[in-house]
Amino acid sequence: MYTDINIYSWDPKLEKDIFFQRSKFRNNKVHHMYMDTELNYANIRHIFPKHLQELYDLPIEYKWNNETFRDYREISDINDGCIAIGDSFTEGEGLPHNLLWPSLLEKKIGVPIFNLGICASGFDDWFLVLMRYMDKFKGDKIFLLSHLFSRFNFPSKGYYMNPNHEEYIKDIWNTYIVSDDHTAYNYQIKLLALTQLAASKGKKLITVNLHEIVGHDTMNYNDWFYNKEEYKGTWELARDGKHLGPNFQSQVCQSFIELLE
Repeated sequence: MYTDINIYSWDPKLEKDIFFQRSKFRNNKVHHMYMDTELNYANIRHIFPKHLQELYDLPIEYKWNNETFRDYREISDINDGCIAIGDSFTEGEGLPHNLLWPSLLEKKIGVPIFNLGICASGFDDWFLVLMRYMDKFKGDKIFLLSHLFSRFNFPSKGYYMNPNHEEYIKDIWNTYIVSDDHTAYNYQIKLLALTQLAASKGKKLITVNLHEIVGHDTMNYNDWFYNKEEYKGTWELARDGKHLGPNFQSQVCQSFIELLE
């Protein structure tokens, strides 16, 4: 029925990779980003416990280096230490830099750990990050805080679907892409690819999955925000109210420590 049809259509002008999309962050410094705005925090401040109010009332500085990563150190051709990769839970939206798990882990093991986390990223993006940057670091370990989110990179950034085949695409998406089996397979095969890529350069990929820490159900922790309900989650919230806060970051750090022992 669907033989020889062109499912996707692309606009050649939109074929830009993640590094192009991040260029606006280069050597930039601000006090909020994306969902973490002063207005949003002012509206939800009352739901935070006193110790978090005292923390978040102070400005949170987001400083990105010469390669658009949230780290105060510049990246050169050769750098001491290891790297951390992941999504917004690693880049740290809504949290001070010193409370992020790469910063905590660096203090624990006494080795520089550069934060190469990128908000809204996934395995495809992390593969590109390792391809471009892992050779620049002398350390033999790569720390990954992974997730099970279905974040796929199609051949083009900013792709759009051919409307003539919209129903077919929805059927594929609902049957295969969002299924538990496909999510598990995608996670396993792409984690293997990252592991082998790291090993090809004599490095070890050490992975913690955030779902193993918080559980699948508790990933709906931000429902309170949209439903205007009282937050009763186990984990402290970041300042934006939609990411997990200091005690989660500490647990991630501890999970990596246990894997190193």
